[in-house]
Amino acid sequence: MDCYNITVEARLDTISISAEKVLESLFSSSSRVIPPHGFESRVKDENDSFHLEQIGDGDEDDCLSRMREYLPEYTFPSLIEFQDKCGAVKKKALEHPQIGPNAFNRCNLPLPIPHIPELADPNQLGQVLEDLLEAVGRVCENEFNNPLRKFSNYYKGVLIGETHIVPCVRHKEALIAVANAPQAGILLPNSLRGYSIDADRAIISLFPDFVSLVGIEYVIAMIGYPYILARNRDTPGLDLAALSGRYSDSSFFFRANDAWFTFIRTCGLTDAHDDYSGGLMFW
Repeated sequence: MDCYNITVEARLDTISISAEKVLESLFSSSSRVIPPHGFESRVKDENDSFHLEQIGDGDEDDCLSRMREYLPEYTFPSLIEFQDKCGAVKKKALEHPQIGPNAFNRCNLPLPIPHIPELADPNQLGQVLEDLLEAVGRVCENEFNNPLRKFSNYYKGVLIGETHIVPCVRHKEALIAVANAPQAGILLPNSLRGYSIDADRAIISLFPDFVSLVGIEYVIAMIGYPYILARNRDTPGLDLAALSGRYSDSSFFFRANDAWFTFIRTCGLTDAHDDYSGGLMFW
């Protein structure tokens, strides 16, 4: 619902009324995206038992180093380029009247994105996703001190040629940029908790054009920040809502537990879960 400031000016023989539209923040003080009044897509109240920790000092450097270790075939921005771009992105978001500081009150992750020239061909998306998920498996095996906690990719071998970008969520434009050069931005991985996949896809139209719905960024971020995004059973499920696969009535998601960690198909597009979240990427 749009809000307006109404000004009434009375003179001797006339009364003039003016209305100025008020742009309210799209985020609550807890950094969750506020469901608009009359929003038809299914949304549930979030379960606060599930949460993501914020990064600490030095974690940006560790993230970039880990990505270079596990993805040596790709070119990344330098640390200075990475930090400068993320600083500029955050400044732009803070100055935008519909975003502002509320967006950054919960977990937000500065994210370096490698140059992936294969993404210039949309038919290569599935192969790129397979390769990135292989790296996620190596990260899980090597970085977590738990030999019983294995990564299971339930879509292994069936993503190639069957992974597609959902229209009108700005993910296509983001991947075109990644196909041309290394990128960086800020990932809000937990900003749409309680939203269904359909709701994730619908809400993006309310945001300025430097915000896109998350797809493969979750996979890349999982390599850089495994201790945050795959911590334990209290980690929210993460919906890759910008992507669809073999079954058009579902998407993909990550789910972590103390004893396992999986990449699997979502139940459906209209199902809302209070412990799952789509993500937003600020470019």
